[in-house]
Amino acid sequence: MVPAAVLAGGGDDPAFSRAYGVGGKWRVDIGGAPMIRWVLDALNSARAVSRTQVCGPAAQLRAAGVSEPVLACDGGNLSATLRAALEGANEHKVLVIAADVPLITGEALDSWVAACLGTDADVCFPVVSWESMQARIPGARKTWYDLRDGRFTKGNMVLATPSALLRRLSRIDRLYETRKRKQWARLMPGRFLTRMALGRLTLSEASRALSAFTGCMVAAVPADPELAVDVDEVGDVAFVRSVLLSGSPCAAAVA
Repeated sequence: MVPAAVLAGGGDDPAFSRAYGVGGKWRVDIGGAPMIRWVLDALNSARAVSRTQVCGPAAQLRAAGVSEPVLACDGGNLSATLRAALEGANEHKVLVIAADVPLITGEALDSWVAACLGTDADVCFPVVSWESMQARIPGARKTWYDLRDGRFTKGNMVLATPSALLRRLSRIDRLYETRKRKQWARLMPGRFLTRMALGRLTLSEASRALSAFTGCMVAAVPADPELAVDVDEVGDVAFVRSVLLSGSPCAAAVA
């Protein structure tokens, strides 16, 4: 079993504030509960998770009904929130997960964590194939990468050795900021960008490139699509609400 840290920092999002009248997007109502509640309930039901801690603004989290242990953190960037979540962690591995993935399930988490623990990687991240997403949650808005071994997207969590992340926060920040501008591939070594543009890159090559950039062993681990549907923009809220009400396989899993 591994502990989990839910990241609910990053400050208020003006677009979500205007659309829904709340600050952090994790507070937006999804099916009668704040978005973060769906994430916490999935973690609480996962057999692979020993305990859960939430990192974010304590007063807002308590006001939203979060009863889990809270580590107060109002950091405005990813590395500040990660540092608060990981410093003092004495476990070999920690599951670090964003607060904006309301379709995740305990079953999907258990399967993915077990696969990660079967690797020697310092950091594992989830990858989801186009085929599995279309079969279970068609229409999800994601960035897709056409690789030699298929079409994939990634999820918003990692299973990692705490010390490995803490020593590399500046590089993680660079990856995160360039990812938002869809320019992260420019940071990778060698002919990574060219091979990806031509569709010749493989998942294993992507993992090796990320390992070279970060200085630790990184592995892309296949996952169920529920781990990859996040709420990045205001329009994503309507989509996840519709999935929960649709009677789809995913809706049945989270009900």
